[in-house]
Amino acid sequence: MSQPATTFSNVLEVVTDSRLDNLAASLASRVAEPLADVMAPEWIAVPSAGLQRWLTLELSRRLGTSGSGRHDGVAGNLDLFFPGTLHHRVLGPEANGDSGVTPDPWDVERMAWVVLEVLQEHGDAPPLAHLARRDDGTSIWRRARHCADLFDRYTLHRPEMIVRWHAGSDVDAAGAPLGDRAGWQPTLWRLVRERIGVPSSAELMQDRLSAIARGDCPDEVPERVSLFGITTIPGGQPFLGMLDALATQRDVHLYLHTPSEVMASEVRRAMTASTAPPRERSEDPGTEVTEHPLLQSWGRSSREASLLLGARVDAVESAAPADRAEHAPTLLKKLQADIRADRAPSEDFTPEPDDRSVRIHSCFGNTRQVEVLRDQILHLLAADPTMTEEDIVVLCPRLDDFAPLIESVFGPSAPTAPRSGTDAADRHGATPSIRYRITDRSLRTTHTLLSAVGALVELLGSRFSDAALLEFASLEPVRTRFRFSDDDLAQLAEWVSTANTRWG
Repeated sequence: MSQPATTFSNVLEVVTDSRLDNLAASLASRVAEPLADVMAPEWIAVPSAGLQRWLTLELSRRLGTSGSGRHDGVAGNLDLFFPGTLHHRVLGPEANGDSGVTPDPWDVERMAWVVLEVLQEHGDAPPLAHLARRDDGTSIWRRARHCADLFDRYTLHRPEMIVRWHAGSDVDAAGAPLGDRAGWQPTLWRLVRERIGVPSSAELMQDRLSAIARGDCPDEVPERVSLFGITTIPGGQPFLGMLDALATQRDVHLYLHTPSEVMASEVRRAMTASTAPPRERSEDPGTEVTEHPLLQSWGRSSREASLLLGARVDAVESAAPADRAEHAPTLLKKLQADIRADRAPSEDFTPEPDDRSVRIHSCFGNTRQVEVLRDQILHLLAADPTMTEEDIVVLCPRLDDFAPLIESVFGPSAPTAPRSGTDAADRHGATPSIRYRITDRSLRTTHTLLSAVGALVELLGSRFSDAALLEFASLEPVRTRFRFSDDDLAQLAEWVSTANTRWG
């Protein structure tokens, strides 16, 4: 179900749909129109690495193919990145002719060291004393890194609050005075700001937005910029303000993925009827006008995007009515139809005996969950010869915890060659292998050396407890460097236990 594109300025276009493939088709038709500069890359911001890879493959299927129905296309000269990168490219120091001042002193990696220096020098001050204490064993570096991450997110999501902190007003994002629990944050930020000595991007944002609106747009920004698969506005109102300013000079296309356009329309209508826009989630009118319980809970990010965009949309056309749930052949299709129509589930949600579209598995332990998942994927592939692994996606909320189990249970990924009926593993009675790829893993998980460096930095700022030291020695890069075997690690643990050492 696709909502017609709604334009709320001359060059800023919003396209919403409940299906990513429909959004990809709309983006492909737009990208197929060449830019004036044929060498300029196509800028596309996507919210995750997994979606980035999927979109690249999807565009290659739709662009440059040699014939109807063929999937031999190539998607080239596409610059895909995260929304935060777009924000930095448009408003960062390099975008404003400050390339000689690189690297950015407000970069989160550099800022963390400045926060560490401030905590070491001013740790005795009452507002910061609890940060310098390490009674719980947490290293001061970890706290400094956490504070730097916090300030970096505030710069993107709460620039008005940062500006008020710089002016000496200790308030929260809504302008209310900060409580005692968070009162240390503006104090620490001002000390960091004083040591860095140059304004943050939050302080310069309004001037830069005004300059872009006057025509001073960075030369590297191509004439067309797209944001794809966004479920909510990253950074909220400040990010949308950046898009508004950029849209005065470039074509900006926002492809918004929403579970229900009916819900989005109702939320915008409720906001229009309200006397003042909501500033806190407790004032969100969407919970009152949303009917389906899954949309009330899981649809919050989509409702927030509708609230932000609603004030800029002059006229909103109602989405086409969704298929009625009673005409849906399976339980899953009934559920999907009710979500698209934002309709409360009916009382006849009883699946037919042969309906296996929705299944719930109760498993004991994480390993058993992965084993059941593998069996179910193999059953799906065996039942439908036309289905391949590329048609299956698995969502996991704790991927870093499950990734080692997946690699252990699934084994090495199968070769990329297409299946040819019954393979050798089937003929000999062995379990067939599965082609798979684990995406969106953290850098520490995918790069073991980076994980070891991070563990070493944390160890240097700690009390060198016996458990932390033995854990560091067991990391793969450390074991490889010093040639530690399993017997060696067991011997080290025995020595520590015999020496009765706890920390050092």
